[in-house]
Amino acid sequence: MKSKMKPFSINVGRGNKTYPVFETSLTHLSKDVSRFVKGISSLFCVVDANVFSLYKPRIDELLKKISKSHRLIVIPSGERTKSQKSLDRLVGYFLSEGIDRNSFVMAIGGGVTTDIVGFASSITLRGISWGAIPTTLLGMLDAAIGAKTGINSVYGKNLIGNLCRPKFVAVAPEFVLTQSRAQFLSGAAEAVKSYGISGDPSPVELIQILDNPTRVDPGVIRGVIFKCARMKSRVVSADEREKGEREALNFGHTIGHAIESSMNYRGITHGRAVAAGMIGAIYLSEKYSRAKKGEYAELLALAREIASSGRRIETIKDIVISALASDKKNRSGKNRFVLLKGIGKPYITVVSGKRDIDRAVEISLVALNVK
Repeated sequence: MKSKMKPFSINVGRGNKTYPVFETSLTHLSKDVSRFVKGISSLFCVVDANVFSLYKPRIDELLKKISKSHRLIVIPSGERTKSQKSLDRLVGYFLSEGIDRNSFVMAIGGGVTTDIVGFASSITLRGISWGAIPTTLLGMLDAAIGAKTGINSVYGKNLIGNLCRPKFVAVAPEFVLTQSRAQFLSGAAEAVKSYGISGDPSPVELIQILDNPTRVDPGVIRGVIFKCARMKSRVVSADEREKGEREALNFGHTIGHAIESSMNYRGITHGRAVAAGMIGAIYLSEKYSRAKKGEYAELLALAREIASSGRRIETIKDIVISALASDKKNRSGKNRFVLLKGIGKPYITVVSGKRDIDRAVEISLVALNVK
């Protein structure tokens, strides 16, 4: 994937607690990653099953070049892999294969893979160094950045986990060329979110990647990845533990996560659920922030395009509303939402009106089934 833009490199964090998010390519991946694994005793590489089926020769070659002693673990694709059962299996494998504190764990896959691998690394022997090679648009511009790791619970999404900084996040944009349209649009939803809360990337860029996901101009997609990664890196560096500004990154995720949970993480991508959640959040923003007429028109159009991009969704509004009770942002049993006072102006507030929440969820669900 070539364009005139120079490869980007962003440092996440502050002081001596930083790690790089850098652009590489499939050709240079082994060279760029090798510097992080010098002197290790062994390498444990955990790969998403779909990615491995597409890139097995390249992954085999990568491992041979960067480590003489390595183990390869292939895990199932999909959100349901982020479970306690899968976590137990992964940690059990590490321990049974003699992992030690000088070992290194590398995750190759989308957000699901980096989430569970980072968490498994953090709790094995009380912490093993790890690095991430995201292979999806969602992972490159959002999920792999920020040190959040974890699994889902029967009580909700991402409720079990911790913060564990990777040693690196290596972004090779070529990987997105083999993504399905649904998965590409799932990642694009996070780019739309970035526009909503920061004003960047621009609607023009987002329209370009949505109009023809399978033939996106390389320069445009690389630019979108860079701008989203830069925005998230800035926010995370200022508020790693999500005590304030970082909460804004959850725009659309309150209802989005509840939709995913209500469907038991089947039949809908994360991004599509978040796109629907943004539509509900925009409704609440208009109601509570007295937005100017048409202020969110472009944002709404982008979110609606992604929300309506798949098959009809069968879920029940009351189950989604019930799932909102488990949202991580809640305080004292009250629902807190990320809303907007304008494009690039997010804020967090309690929404206590039951009718308003019911209507926001209803609007989100309707958006999933409009063709």
